[in-house]
This record gives sequence, C-alpha cells and structure tokens, in this order.
Amino acid sequence: MGILTERSRPLLKFSLGDNHNMVVRLILINLVVFAALLFTKVVYLLTGQPKELFTSQIVPWAVLSAQPATILTRPWTILTFMFVHISFWHLLGSMIWLWWFGELLQGLSGYRHVVPVYLYGGLAGALTFVLAFSCIPELREVQSLANSVNVGAAASVIAIIICVTVLSPNYRVFPLLGGGIPVYVIAIVYIGISLLGQQGGEPYGYIAAQTGGAILGAVFALRLKNGYDPGGGLNRLLFRAGHLFDPPDDTLRPVRVKRSEKRRKKTHRLDPPYKRIGPVAESKVDDLLDKINRSGYHSLTQEEKDILIRASQQEKGN
Repeated sequence: MGILTERSRPLLKFSLGDNHNMVVRLILINLVVFAALLFTKVVYLLTGQPKELFTSQIVPWAVLSAQPATILTRPWTILTFMFVHISFWHLLGSMIWLWWFGELLQGLSGYRHVVPVYLYGGLAGALTFVLAFSCIPELREVQSLANSVNVGAAASVIAIIICVTVLSPNYRVFPLLGGGIPVYVIAIVYIGISLLGQQGGEPYGYIAAQTGGAILGAVFALRLKNGYDPGGGLNRLLFRAGHLFDPPDDTLRPVRVKRSEKRRKKTHRLDPPYKRIGPVAESKVDDLLDKINRSGYHSLTQEEKDILIRASQQEKGN
C-alpha cells in the first residue's frame, strides 16, 4: 500500500488497465507511431530501396517543416510531429522522462491536465520552431531543408517537466537519498542532458521547440495556481470527439439537483465522513489514492490528509 505525503511521492505503476492514466496512453501513441514508421522503413529495405528514399518520401509527411508554406499543404504535421521518433534511443529517452514527470503531474494536479499540457506544449514548440527559422537570419539559409525530425516529443515533455516544477519546485522524490531530491534539481539535470545531447547535430530547431514548450508549461502551471483550468476546453472537446458515435445514454447526462435538495443532503447527513481514530481500512486508503490520481493531492480535505498520515504511521508500526 503506497502512502502519499507532501514531502515525497512514489511513482504510480505502469498500468495498461488504468482508464485514468493519461501518461500511459500518450506513451502508447508514441510507441504505435514509432512501430508504424519502423515497419514502413523495413518494407523499404526489404524491397531494395535505399534508406535515404524512406527519409525523403515518408518522414516529411509526418514531421513539421520549418517552412510555413509547406505546413499549409500538410497541416496535420502540426500534431503528428510531437509523436514522431525515428531513433529508438530518442524515443526511449523521451518516454522515460514523460512517464516520470507525467506521473508526478497526475499526482499533483490530477490526470485531466496531462494531455492538455502535452498537446499545448507541442503546439507552442511548433510555433517557436517555425518562428526561429523564419526570423533568425542565420537560420533562414537552411529553412527549406529543416524539419522537426530530431524534436519529436521534446517540446511536450519539457512542458510537463516545467509545469510540475512551477507547481511544486520543492517537491521531493527518492526520499531514501538524503531525505529526497527536489523536483527543480531534476528539471535542471534534464535541461542539461538535452542541451549536451544536441552538440553533435543541428541544435537550433530543437532548442527553439523546447523553449516554446517550456514557456507553455510555466504559463499553464501559473494559471492552475491562480485557480483556472487552462485545459478544460480541450478536455471537453476530446470527450465529445471520443463519444461522437456513442448511442444516447441517459446515465451519462448530468442530474440536476435542486438547491433545497442540496441543503437537505448537507444538513441531514447521517454519517460524518471518516471520524474514526482507530486503524484505517486499506479500502479507504485506496479510495483516497484514487481521488489523488483523479484530482491531485490538494483536492483532499484536511481530514482526508490526516487519514493518510495515520495510515502511514500505521504501516510503520506494523
């Protein structure tokens, strides 16, 4: 039984059966796109086609071009580029960081914010990527040849990393290492690794895309701190798109409760919520952890936080 505290938090399990784990779904999409491109590349090689032909005929239709005119003819690349990885090691590195910080974001603010930060971060990265090659004179010379093949999910991943860091910069992980490591330290390590990893290639487009993603992640987190939900509109749109062809179901419609009924439910509540001081039931702790996964730790009441503390002390006593 894992107990969540404000000081440290274990990562959630990599579960394919969790309907509320948006991080796993994003990772699966990236893996499927990589597998599809890899299969196409293998077909090219088996038919005797050179590797360069795959790079020139297939890849440009999935990645983002630095030329606005080309993007207008392939508008879908604004979305697809943030899921495209040609190199396995590039994919592996991005997915590890996505899983690690994405699970932290789900624990801190709820699973509903993961997809919006990922998509908005990728879109912001696309904007700064194109602007860099359009506005910086040194980059205009290679604008016609530049694309986002080396960017992949980098802008989206750094958006999630910066979002988590701004939300809780002193949040500690790995509590066994001297009391835990603050999240901001790990974010700095990621930025350093990303920049060093680009020294052998063309770093400008990668840095430009990550800059846009980082700015978006910071703005998203600040809006959350101020009580807004920047991803609410996108979540509603995705929900409607996912249920577009579903048959009408009355059970899915929200039930309106009259104010008088609300007051009556509040004033005639028979069982005060969880006043028990003795041993905490494991099922209750699981319910609270599910609530944290849905809405974040800060959605808990003070009484529910006390229950988790008692459960943690109960575990240590056993």
